[in-house]
Amino acid sequence: MLAFGIPGRLLPVALLALLAVAPGTRTSEILVVPVDGSHWVNMKVLLEELARRGHSLTVLHSSSARHIRPQPDLYRSLAVAGGSGPLGILEDREMMSNL
Repeated sequence: MLAFGIPGRLLPVALLALLAVAPGTRTSEILVVPVDGSHWVNMKVLLEELARRGHSLTVLHSSSARHIRPQPDLYRSLAVAGGSGPLGILEDREMMSNL
């Protein structure tokens, strides 16, 4: 039987060869600018999974955020002054334009 134009008995060999030359997985450095409140609860679940997969995470948030707390084992926390509204630092147009 042919699969992808490869005879059945050669398919396992072809798959092993493909896996041998396939690039490995890579991790990334990810900057997260979350909104405080219930959005953070959902975002934190995603951050935990990204960290588990080896990504380096940095969370940029307002120093007045009520729900976002530093967790050095999960992410690097960068708290900036300002943005006391519901959208935190996202409301500070000057700060966002300097990113």
